[in-house]
Amino acid sequence: MKEGITPIVTLYHWDLPQALQEEGGWLNNSTSDRFAELCAVKFWITLNEPYVVSYHGHEIGAMAPGIKGNGDKIYIAAHTLIKSHANAFLMNISVWIIVAKNPFSPADVKAADTATQFQYGWFAHPVFINGDYPEVMKWKIGNKSKEQDLTESRLPVFTENEKLNIRGKSGSTWLKVTPTAIRKMIKWTKDYLGPNVPIYITENGVSDRNGTLQDTIRLGGCDVRGYMAWSLMDNFEWARGYSERFGLHYVDFNDPKRPRTPKKSVDFYSKLISNNGFVHNKSNGVLSQGLDKHHIVFLVLVILVNSVIMFSF
Repeated sequence: MKEGITPIVTLYHWDLPQALQEEGGWLNNSTSDRFAELCAVKFWITLNEPYVVSYHGHEIGAMAPGIKGNGDKIYIAAHTLIKSHANAFLMNISVWIIVAKNPFSPADVKAADTATQFQYGWFAHPVFINGDYPEVMKWKIGNKSKEQDLTESRLPVFTENEKLNIRGKSGSTWLKVTPTAIRKMIKWTKDYLGPNVPIYITENGVSDRNGTLQDTIRLGGCDVRGYMAWSLMDNFEWARGYSERFGLHYVDFNDPKRPRTPKKSVDFYSKLISNNGFVHNKSNGVLSQGLDKHHIVFLVLVILVNSVIMFSF
């Protein structure tokens, strides 16, 4: 704090207290009420990547808490997560940009949008639109449930009071460098959720396996308030351990002293922060490091509460 930095606290980053997990965790509806008790801090993010918690944690069992489902627990967990978030406001939504295989094919464009609704809209639609799931989710899951001879949809139903409470409350081989991805997803957010939704990008980066020091950062009306690189230094990356490195600083894990070596991107990023953004050169149309009120990208370590969407790219 003495350096003028205010940390962001993520209340749940796949680390639910064991006592709550033993009572059912996110499959227990009462967890949403218990979760609200944690939210007595000034600046916070409620939930880290609820899609990952739901799908990877309660369907395929690859992430915490490692539960495998059959197309049922995934929706129950997500339902409780959304209601938990509604009691505390600020969620970090993980987002993958999904594009049509053939952008000139209406069927492909529709399929890409449906996939986006099932991944991003699943959590954003209840919070920012009407307190309920996207219609395409309700329709598809409801019909599939009927085909499975189930008496009700596998997708839980919000009560009218819950809808009112939720609406308006508010992150290698498997990652690809896609310069246009952030711009596309932010535009999708503006077009679908509205132009007045403040956005903080809390995770953006790509990993390598060898600690490459010659990495690069390229530049790619939306209300983007903050950006945070993923991450300051190489770390223990969940199930992948130390095999993938996301840090702006390379860490030698074979040395007991864990020496840090800045990657090439550190020089770029430090200048970006010092200059408080980019400047648009009107003569050549190029964005360069500097300050310009129309092209500011902040390193923000302060989060404002209420109706803010957090991205993890």
